[in-house]
Amino acid sequence: MIDGTDPISVVTRPKVSNHSLVRLRKIVLCVHALCWVDVTPDDLEAGGKMGSMGEHWPGRADGCHNRDLTLQTRLRQNLDSLGKDDGIFFLPTDRPAGNELIERARQHLGPRCVVCRLGSRTDRNRDVLGEPFVAGLQDDRRRAIVNRGPQLQQPWGAHTQQIEWDAWEHSKAWGTDLIRQLNTQGFTFDPSDVDFEVWGENWVGCTATYACHMARVFGLAKPMARRFDMINPDWSSMLIKATVVEQDLPMPKKVRLFIFKTAHEGPTWGNYIAQYWEGSHGYMDRPHVVNVNFPSDSVIEVDLFGWEIGRARGSVGPKYDRYGELVMAAGCGAHTPHHSTIAMAERDLPLEDFRAALLDGTVVEKV
Repeated sequence: MIDGTDPISVVTRPKVSNHSLVRLRKIVLCVHALCWVDVTPDDLEAGGKMGSMGEHWPGRADGCHNRDLTLQTRLRQNLDSLGKDDGIFFLPTDRPAGNELIERARQHLGPRCVVCRLGSRTDRNRDVLGEPFVAGLQDDRRRAIVNRGPQLQQPWGAHTQQIEWDAWEHSKAWGTDLIRQLNTQGFTFDPSDVDFEVWGENWVGCTATYACHMARVFGLAKPMARRFDMINPDWSSMLIKATVVEQDLPMPKKVRLFIFKTAHEGPTWGNYIAQYWEGSHGYMDRPHVVNVNFPSDSVIEVDLFGWEIGRARGSVGPKYDRYGELVMAAGCGAHTPHHSTIAMAERDLPLEDFRAALLDGTVVEKV
């Protein structure tokens, strides 16, 4: 099996042996931050710059806009608190609020601020990064066939597989560019002990996919810490109103556990929910699931809007499927077919028992 810390390719490894480079102790990965600051419901109705995203639930634009206004203050404050051994990587959006944040980072951190120069055109990225990068991708394909062969034939289809591959290639290309720039600007990091933190947008999408994949690209010993309080969960009407109870709790195999309390309104009514997320994952790696033994009939599985999963899929039968045992997928981000299961505790299940069962879950590779 492939070790999650093995080198992906020589072009993506930090040059920690070069003593002329200054080693950073902490790096922030800021992913597509503040997309909603300049967006209003009128923009969406008029088919403006975010119109393609649509009002996926009533009040989405207004809620995401307000969340980003709060995050804008937090991001500025946390950025200003970064010290002399800290750096920041940006995956930019080229929107005004995001550009303002980048400029603030450049003024505060100087050459310890790195902005990715590459876009989503894979052909251009391959030309820029050269033959060693392309050869590394070919090796990744071969390793995926060996390690995940049967999974790659699952019925989610060629289109979804291509999206998953593109997310991996983008992560690898962008990570390579970030490291090259960091080295050129006189800095490096040691993947065995560096601390990464993730800010930006959105919780189940880009901050999940690229944080998870880039941890693998960089060969990090520790997963990137995704800060829910620094991220806009703009694909979920439930999460955008939830408060984090515990985040980034370590599980075996670099999986991380997050627990939230939902808003006291329907359909979740202030209950606790939980997710597992991969901490480091590449296209060539098998995803993980977590087998959890909850108290009998104490949890249900819900979707991102808080609806019981059977109802969300249009099933006929009991209103709720209550579980004692539940196999929960560790998510790799919405650009992959490996989505994070959301377990919601019934109201009479104490937080302590919910948390204890989740932490006692058994992490295994998905067959």
